[in-house]
Amino acid sequence: MQLTDLEVRIPRLEVVTLERLAAVKSETVSTVLARELRDLVSVHSEWLSQEVPGFAEALFWPDSPLVTPPAPASGQVGTAPRAPYARRAAARLNVT
Repeated sequence: MQLTDLEVRIPRLEVVTLERLAAVKSETVSTVLARELRDLVSVHSEWLSQEVPGFAEALFWPDSPLVTPPAPASGQVGTAPRAPYARRAAARLNVT
């Protein structure tokens, strides 16, 4: 999953909340905030899937049912690793 920086201004109360939640679970503020934002994304996923091309694939990465790795070449044993195909699905998420 591609990470990016985001700078926001939020009330101090919310910063303190994130810091305390992170401390209680021995996590970083980024981890706590990412989890909370993932919940927000899930709540709005149906609408976002219609609004943002590639959103559904990125949401279900790396287990996207919409992205199928190609079959192995003839004579090749096993299957291709999933990660490169999942990364391509996540990369198709176009946010402007």
